[in-house]
Amino acid sequence: MVDDKHPNPRGHIILGRGIVAWGLRRVLREELRAWADGGRQPTPLALPEPVSPLAAQEADANTFCAEGLAFQQQVVQSSVASQGWRLKDSAVVAEACAAARAEKQPVNCDKWGYYNHGYGKTLDFVVDTQNIRNAAGKLERRRLVVFFDRATAKNFRVGSSALAPAAWVQCVSGCECDAFELGGDDSYYPSETAYGSTTVTRHAQCTVRLTIRDKGPAGNDYFKVNGVAVVPVTGYANLTYIDGMAIEKEVMLINRYKTPTRNSQLALSGRE
Repeated sequence: MVDDKHPNPRGHIILGRGIVAWGLRRVLREELRAWADGGRQPTPLALPEPVSPLAAQEADANTFCAEGLAFQQQVVQSSVASQGWRLKDSAVVAEACAAARAEKQPVNCDKWGYYNHGYGKTLDFVVDTQNIRNAAGKLERRRLVVFFDRATAKNFRVGSSALAPAAWVQCVSGCECDAFELGGDDSYYPSETAYGSTTVTRHAQCTVRLTIRDKGPAGNDYFKVNGVAVVPVTGYANLTYIDGMAIEKEVMLINRYKTPTRNSQLALSGRE
């Protein structure tokens, strides 16, 4: 998106070059020291211990992800046509993104996804939860992740209600998983994009169904889904202090944004 908080492609290049430069300096420092000592062979640098063993155990596998325009390949097109789903970019910054593209300016946009209005509308998509490259051995379990638009920025909603959109996700063919809800709460978060996930069994043709959920008289009949991922995971891994701190921080942020401020409550009620 076009804003003053997220790096655009040029910013990512600058950050990437900085990380590479740091690594090169580390290597060259040892080489130059060896050269100054008369050409002795430098002692190979040992790899540091992983900050998170939990993440390190799952680092070698390739997560499957189809998001944005790539999500079209996973969606069952007959369900798109019969239920009236449409593909579009972000509702919040679409005009700014279109203008930036027209001027060939680097932008962080392209948040494409399928959207619809109407409780009970369904969208089917198929993913391979069986064959994940480099996931042999200990990475035998799979986690299904679905990305969606909260359709919200601060004090802003899209759809029939000021409440957040909601959808129900379930596995309907080939694979098995615990059904779960996307969205559906009246909370503020720091990001427009969110995700939900569940453990899923392995199958080459896992059919997943998303249904726009009726949350009652004040519910929102709008929903936009952006993509799907399949993540190979291990069973149990010991958590380090860093893992625990990351989990604690995530919980803290979620709780923080689940407590609307007085200004946001007034905005939702239509008062100033």
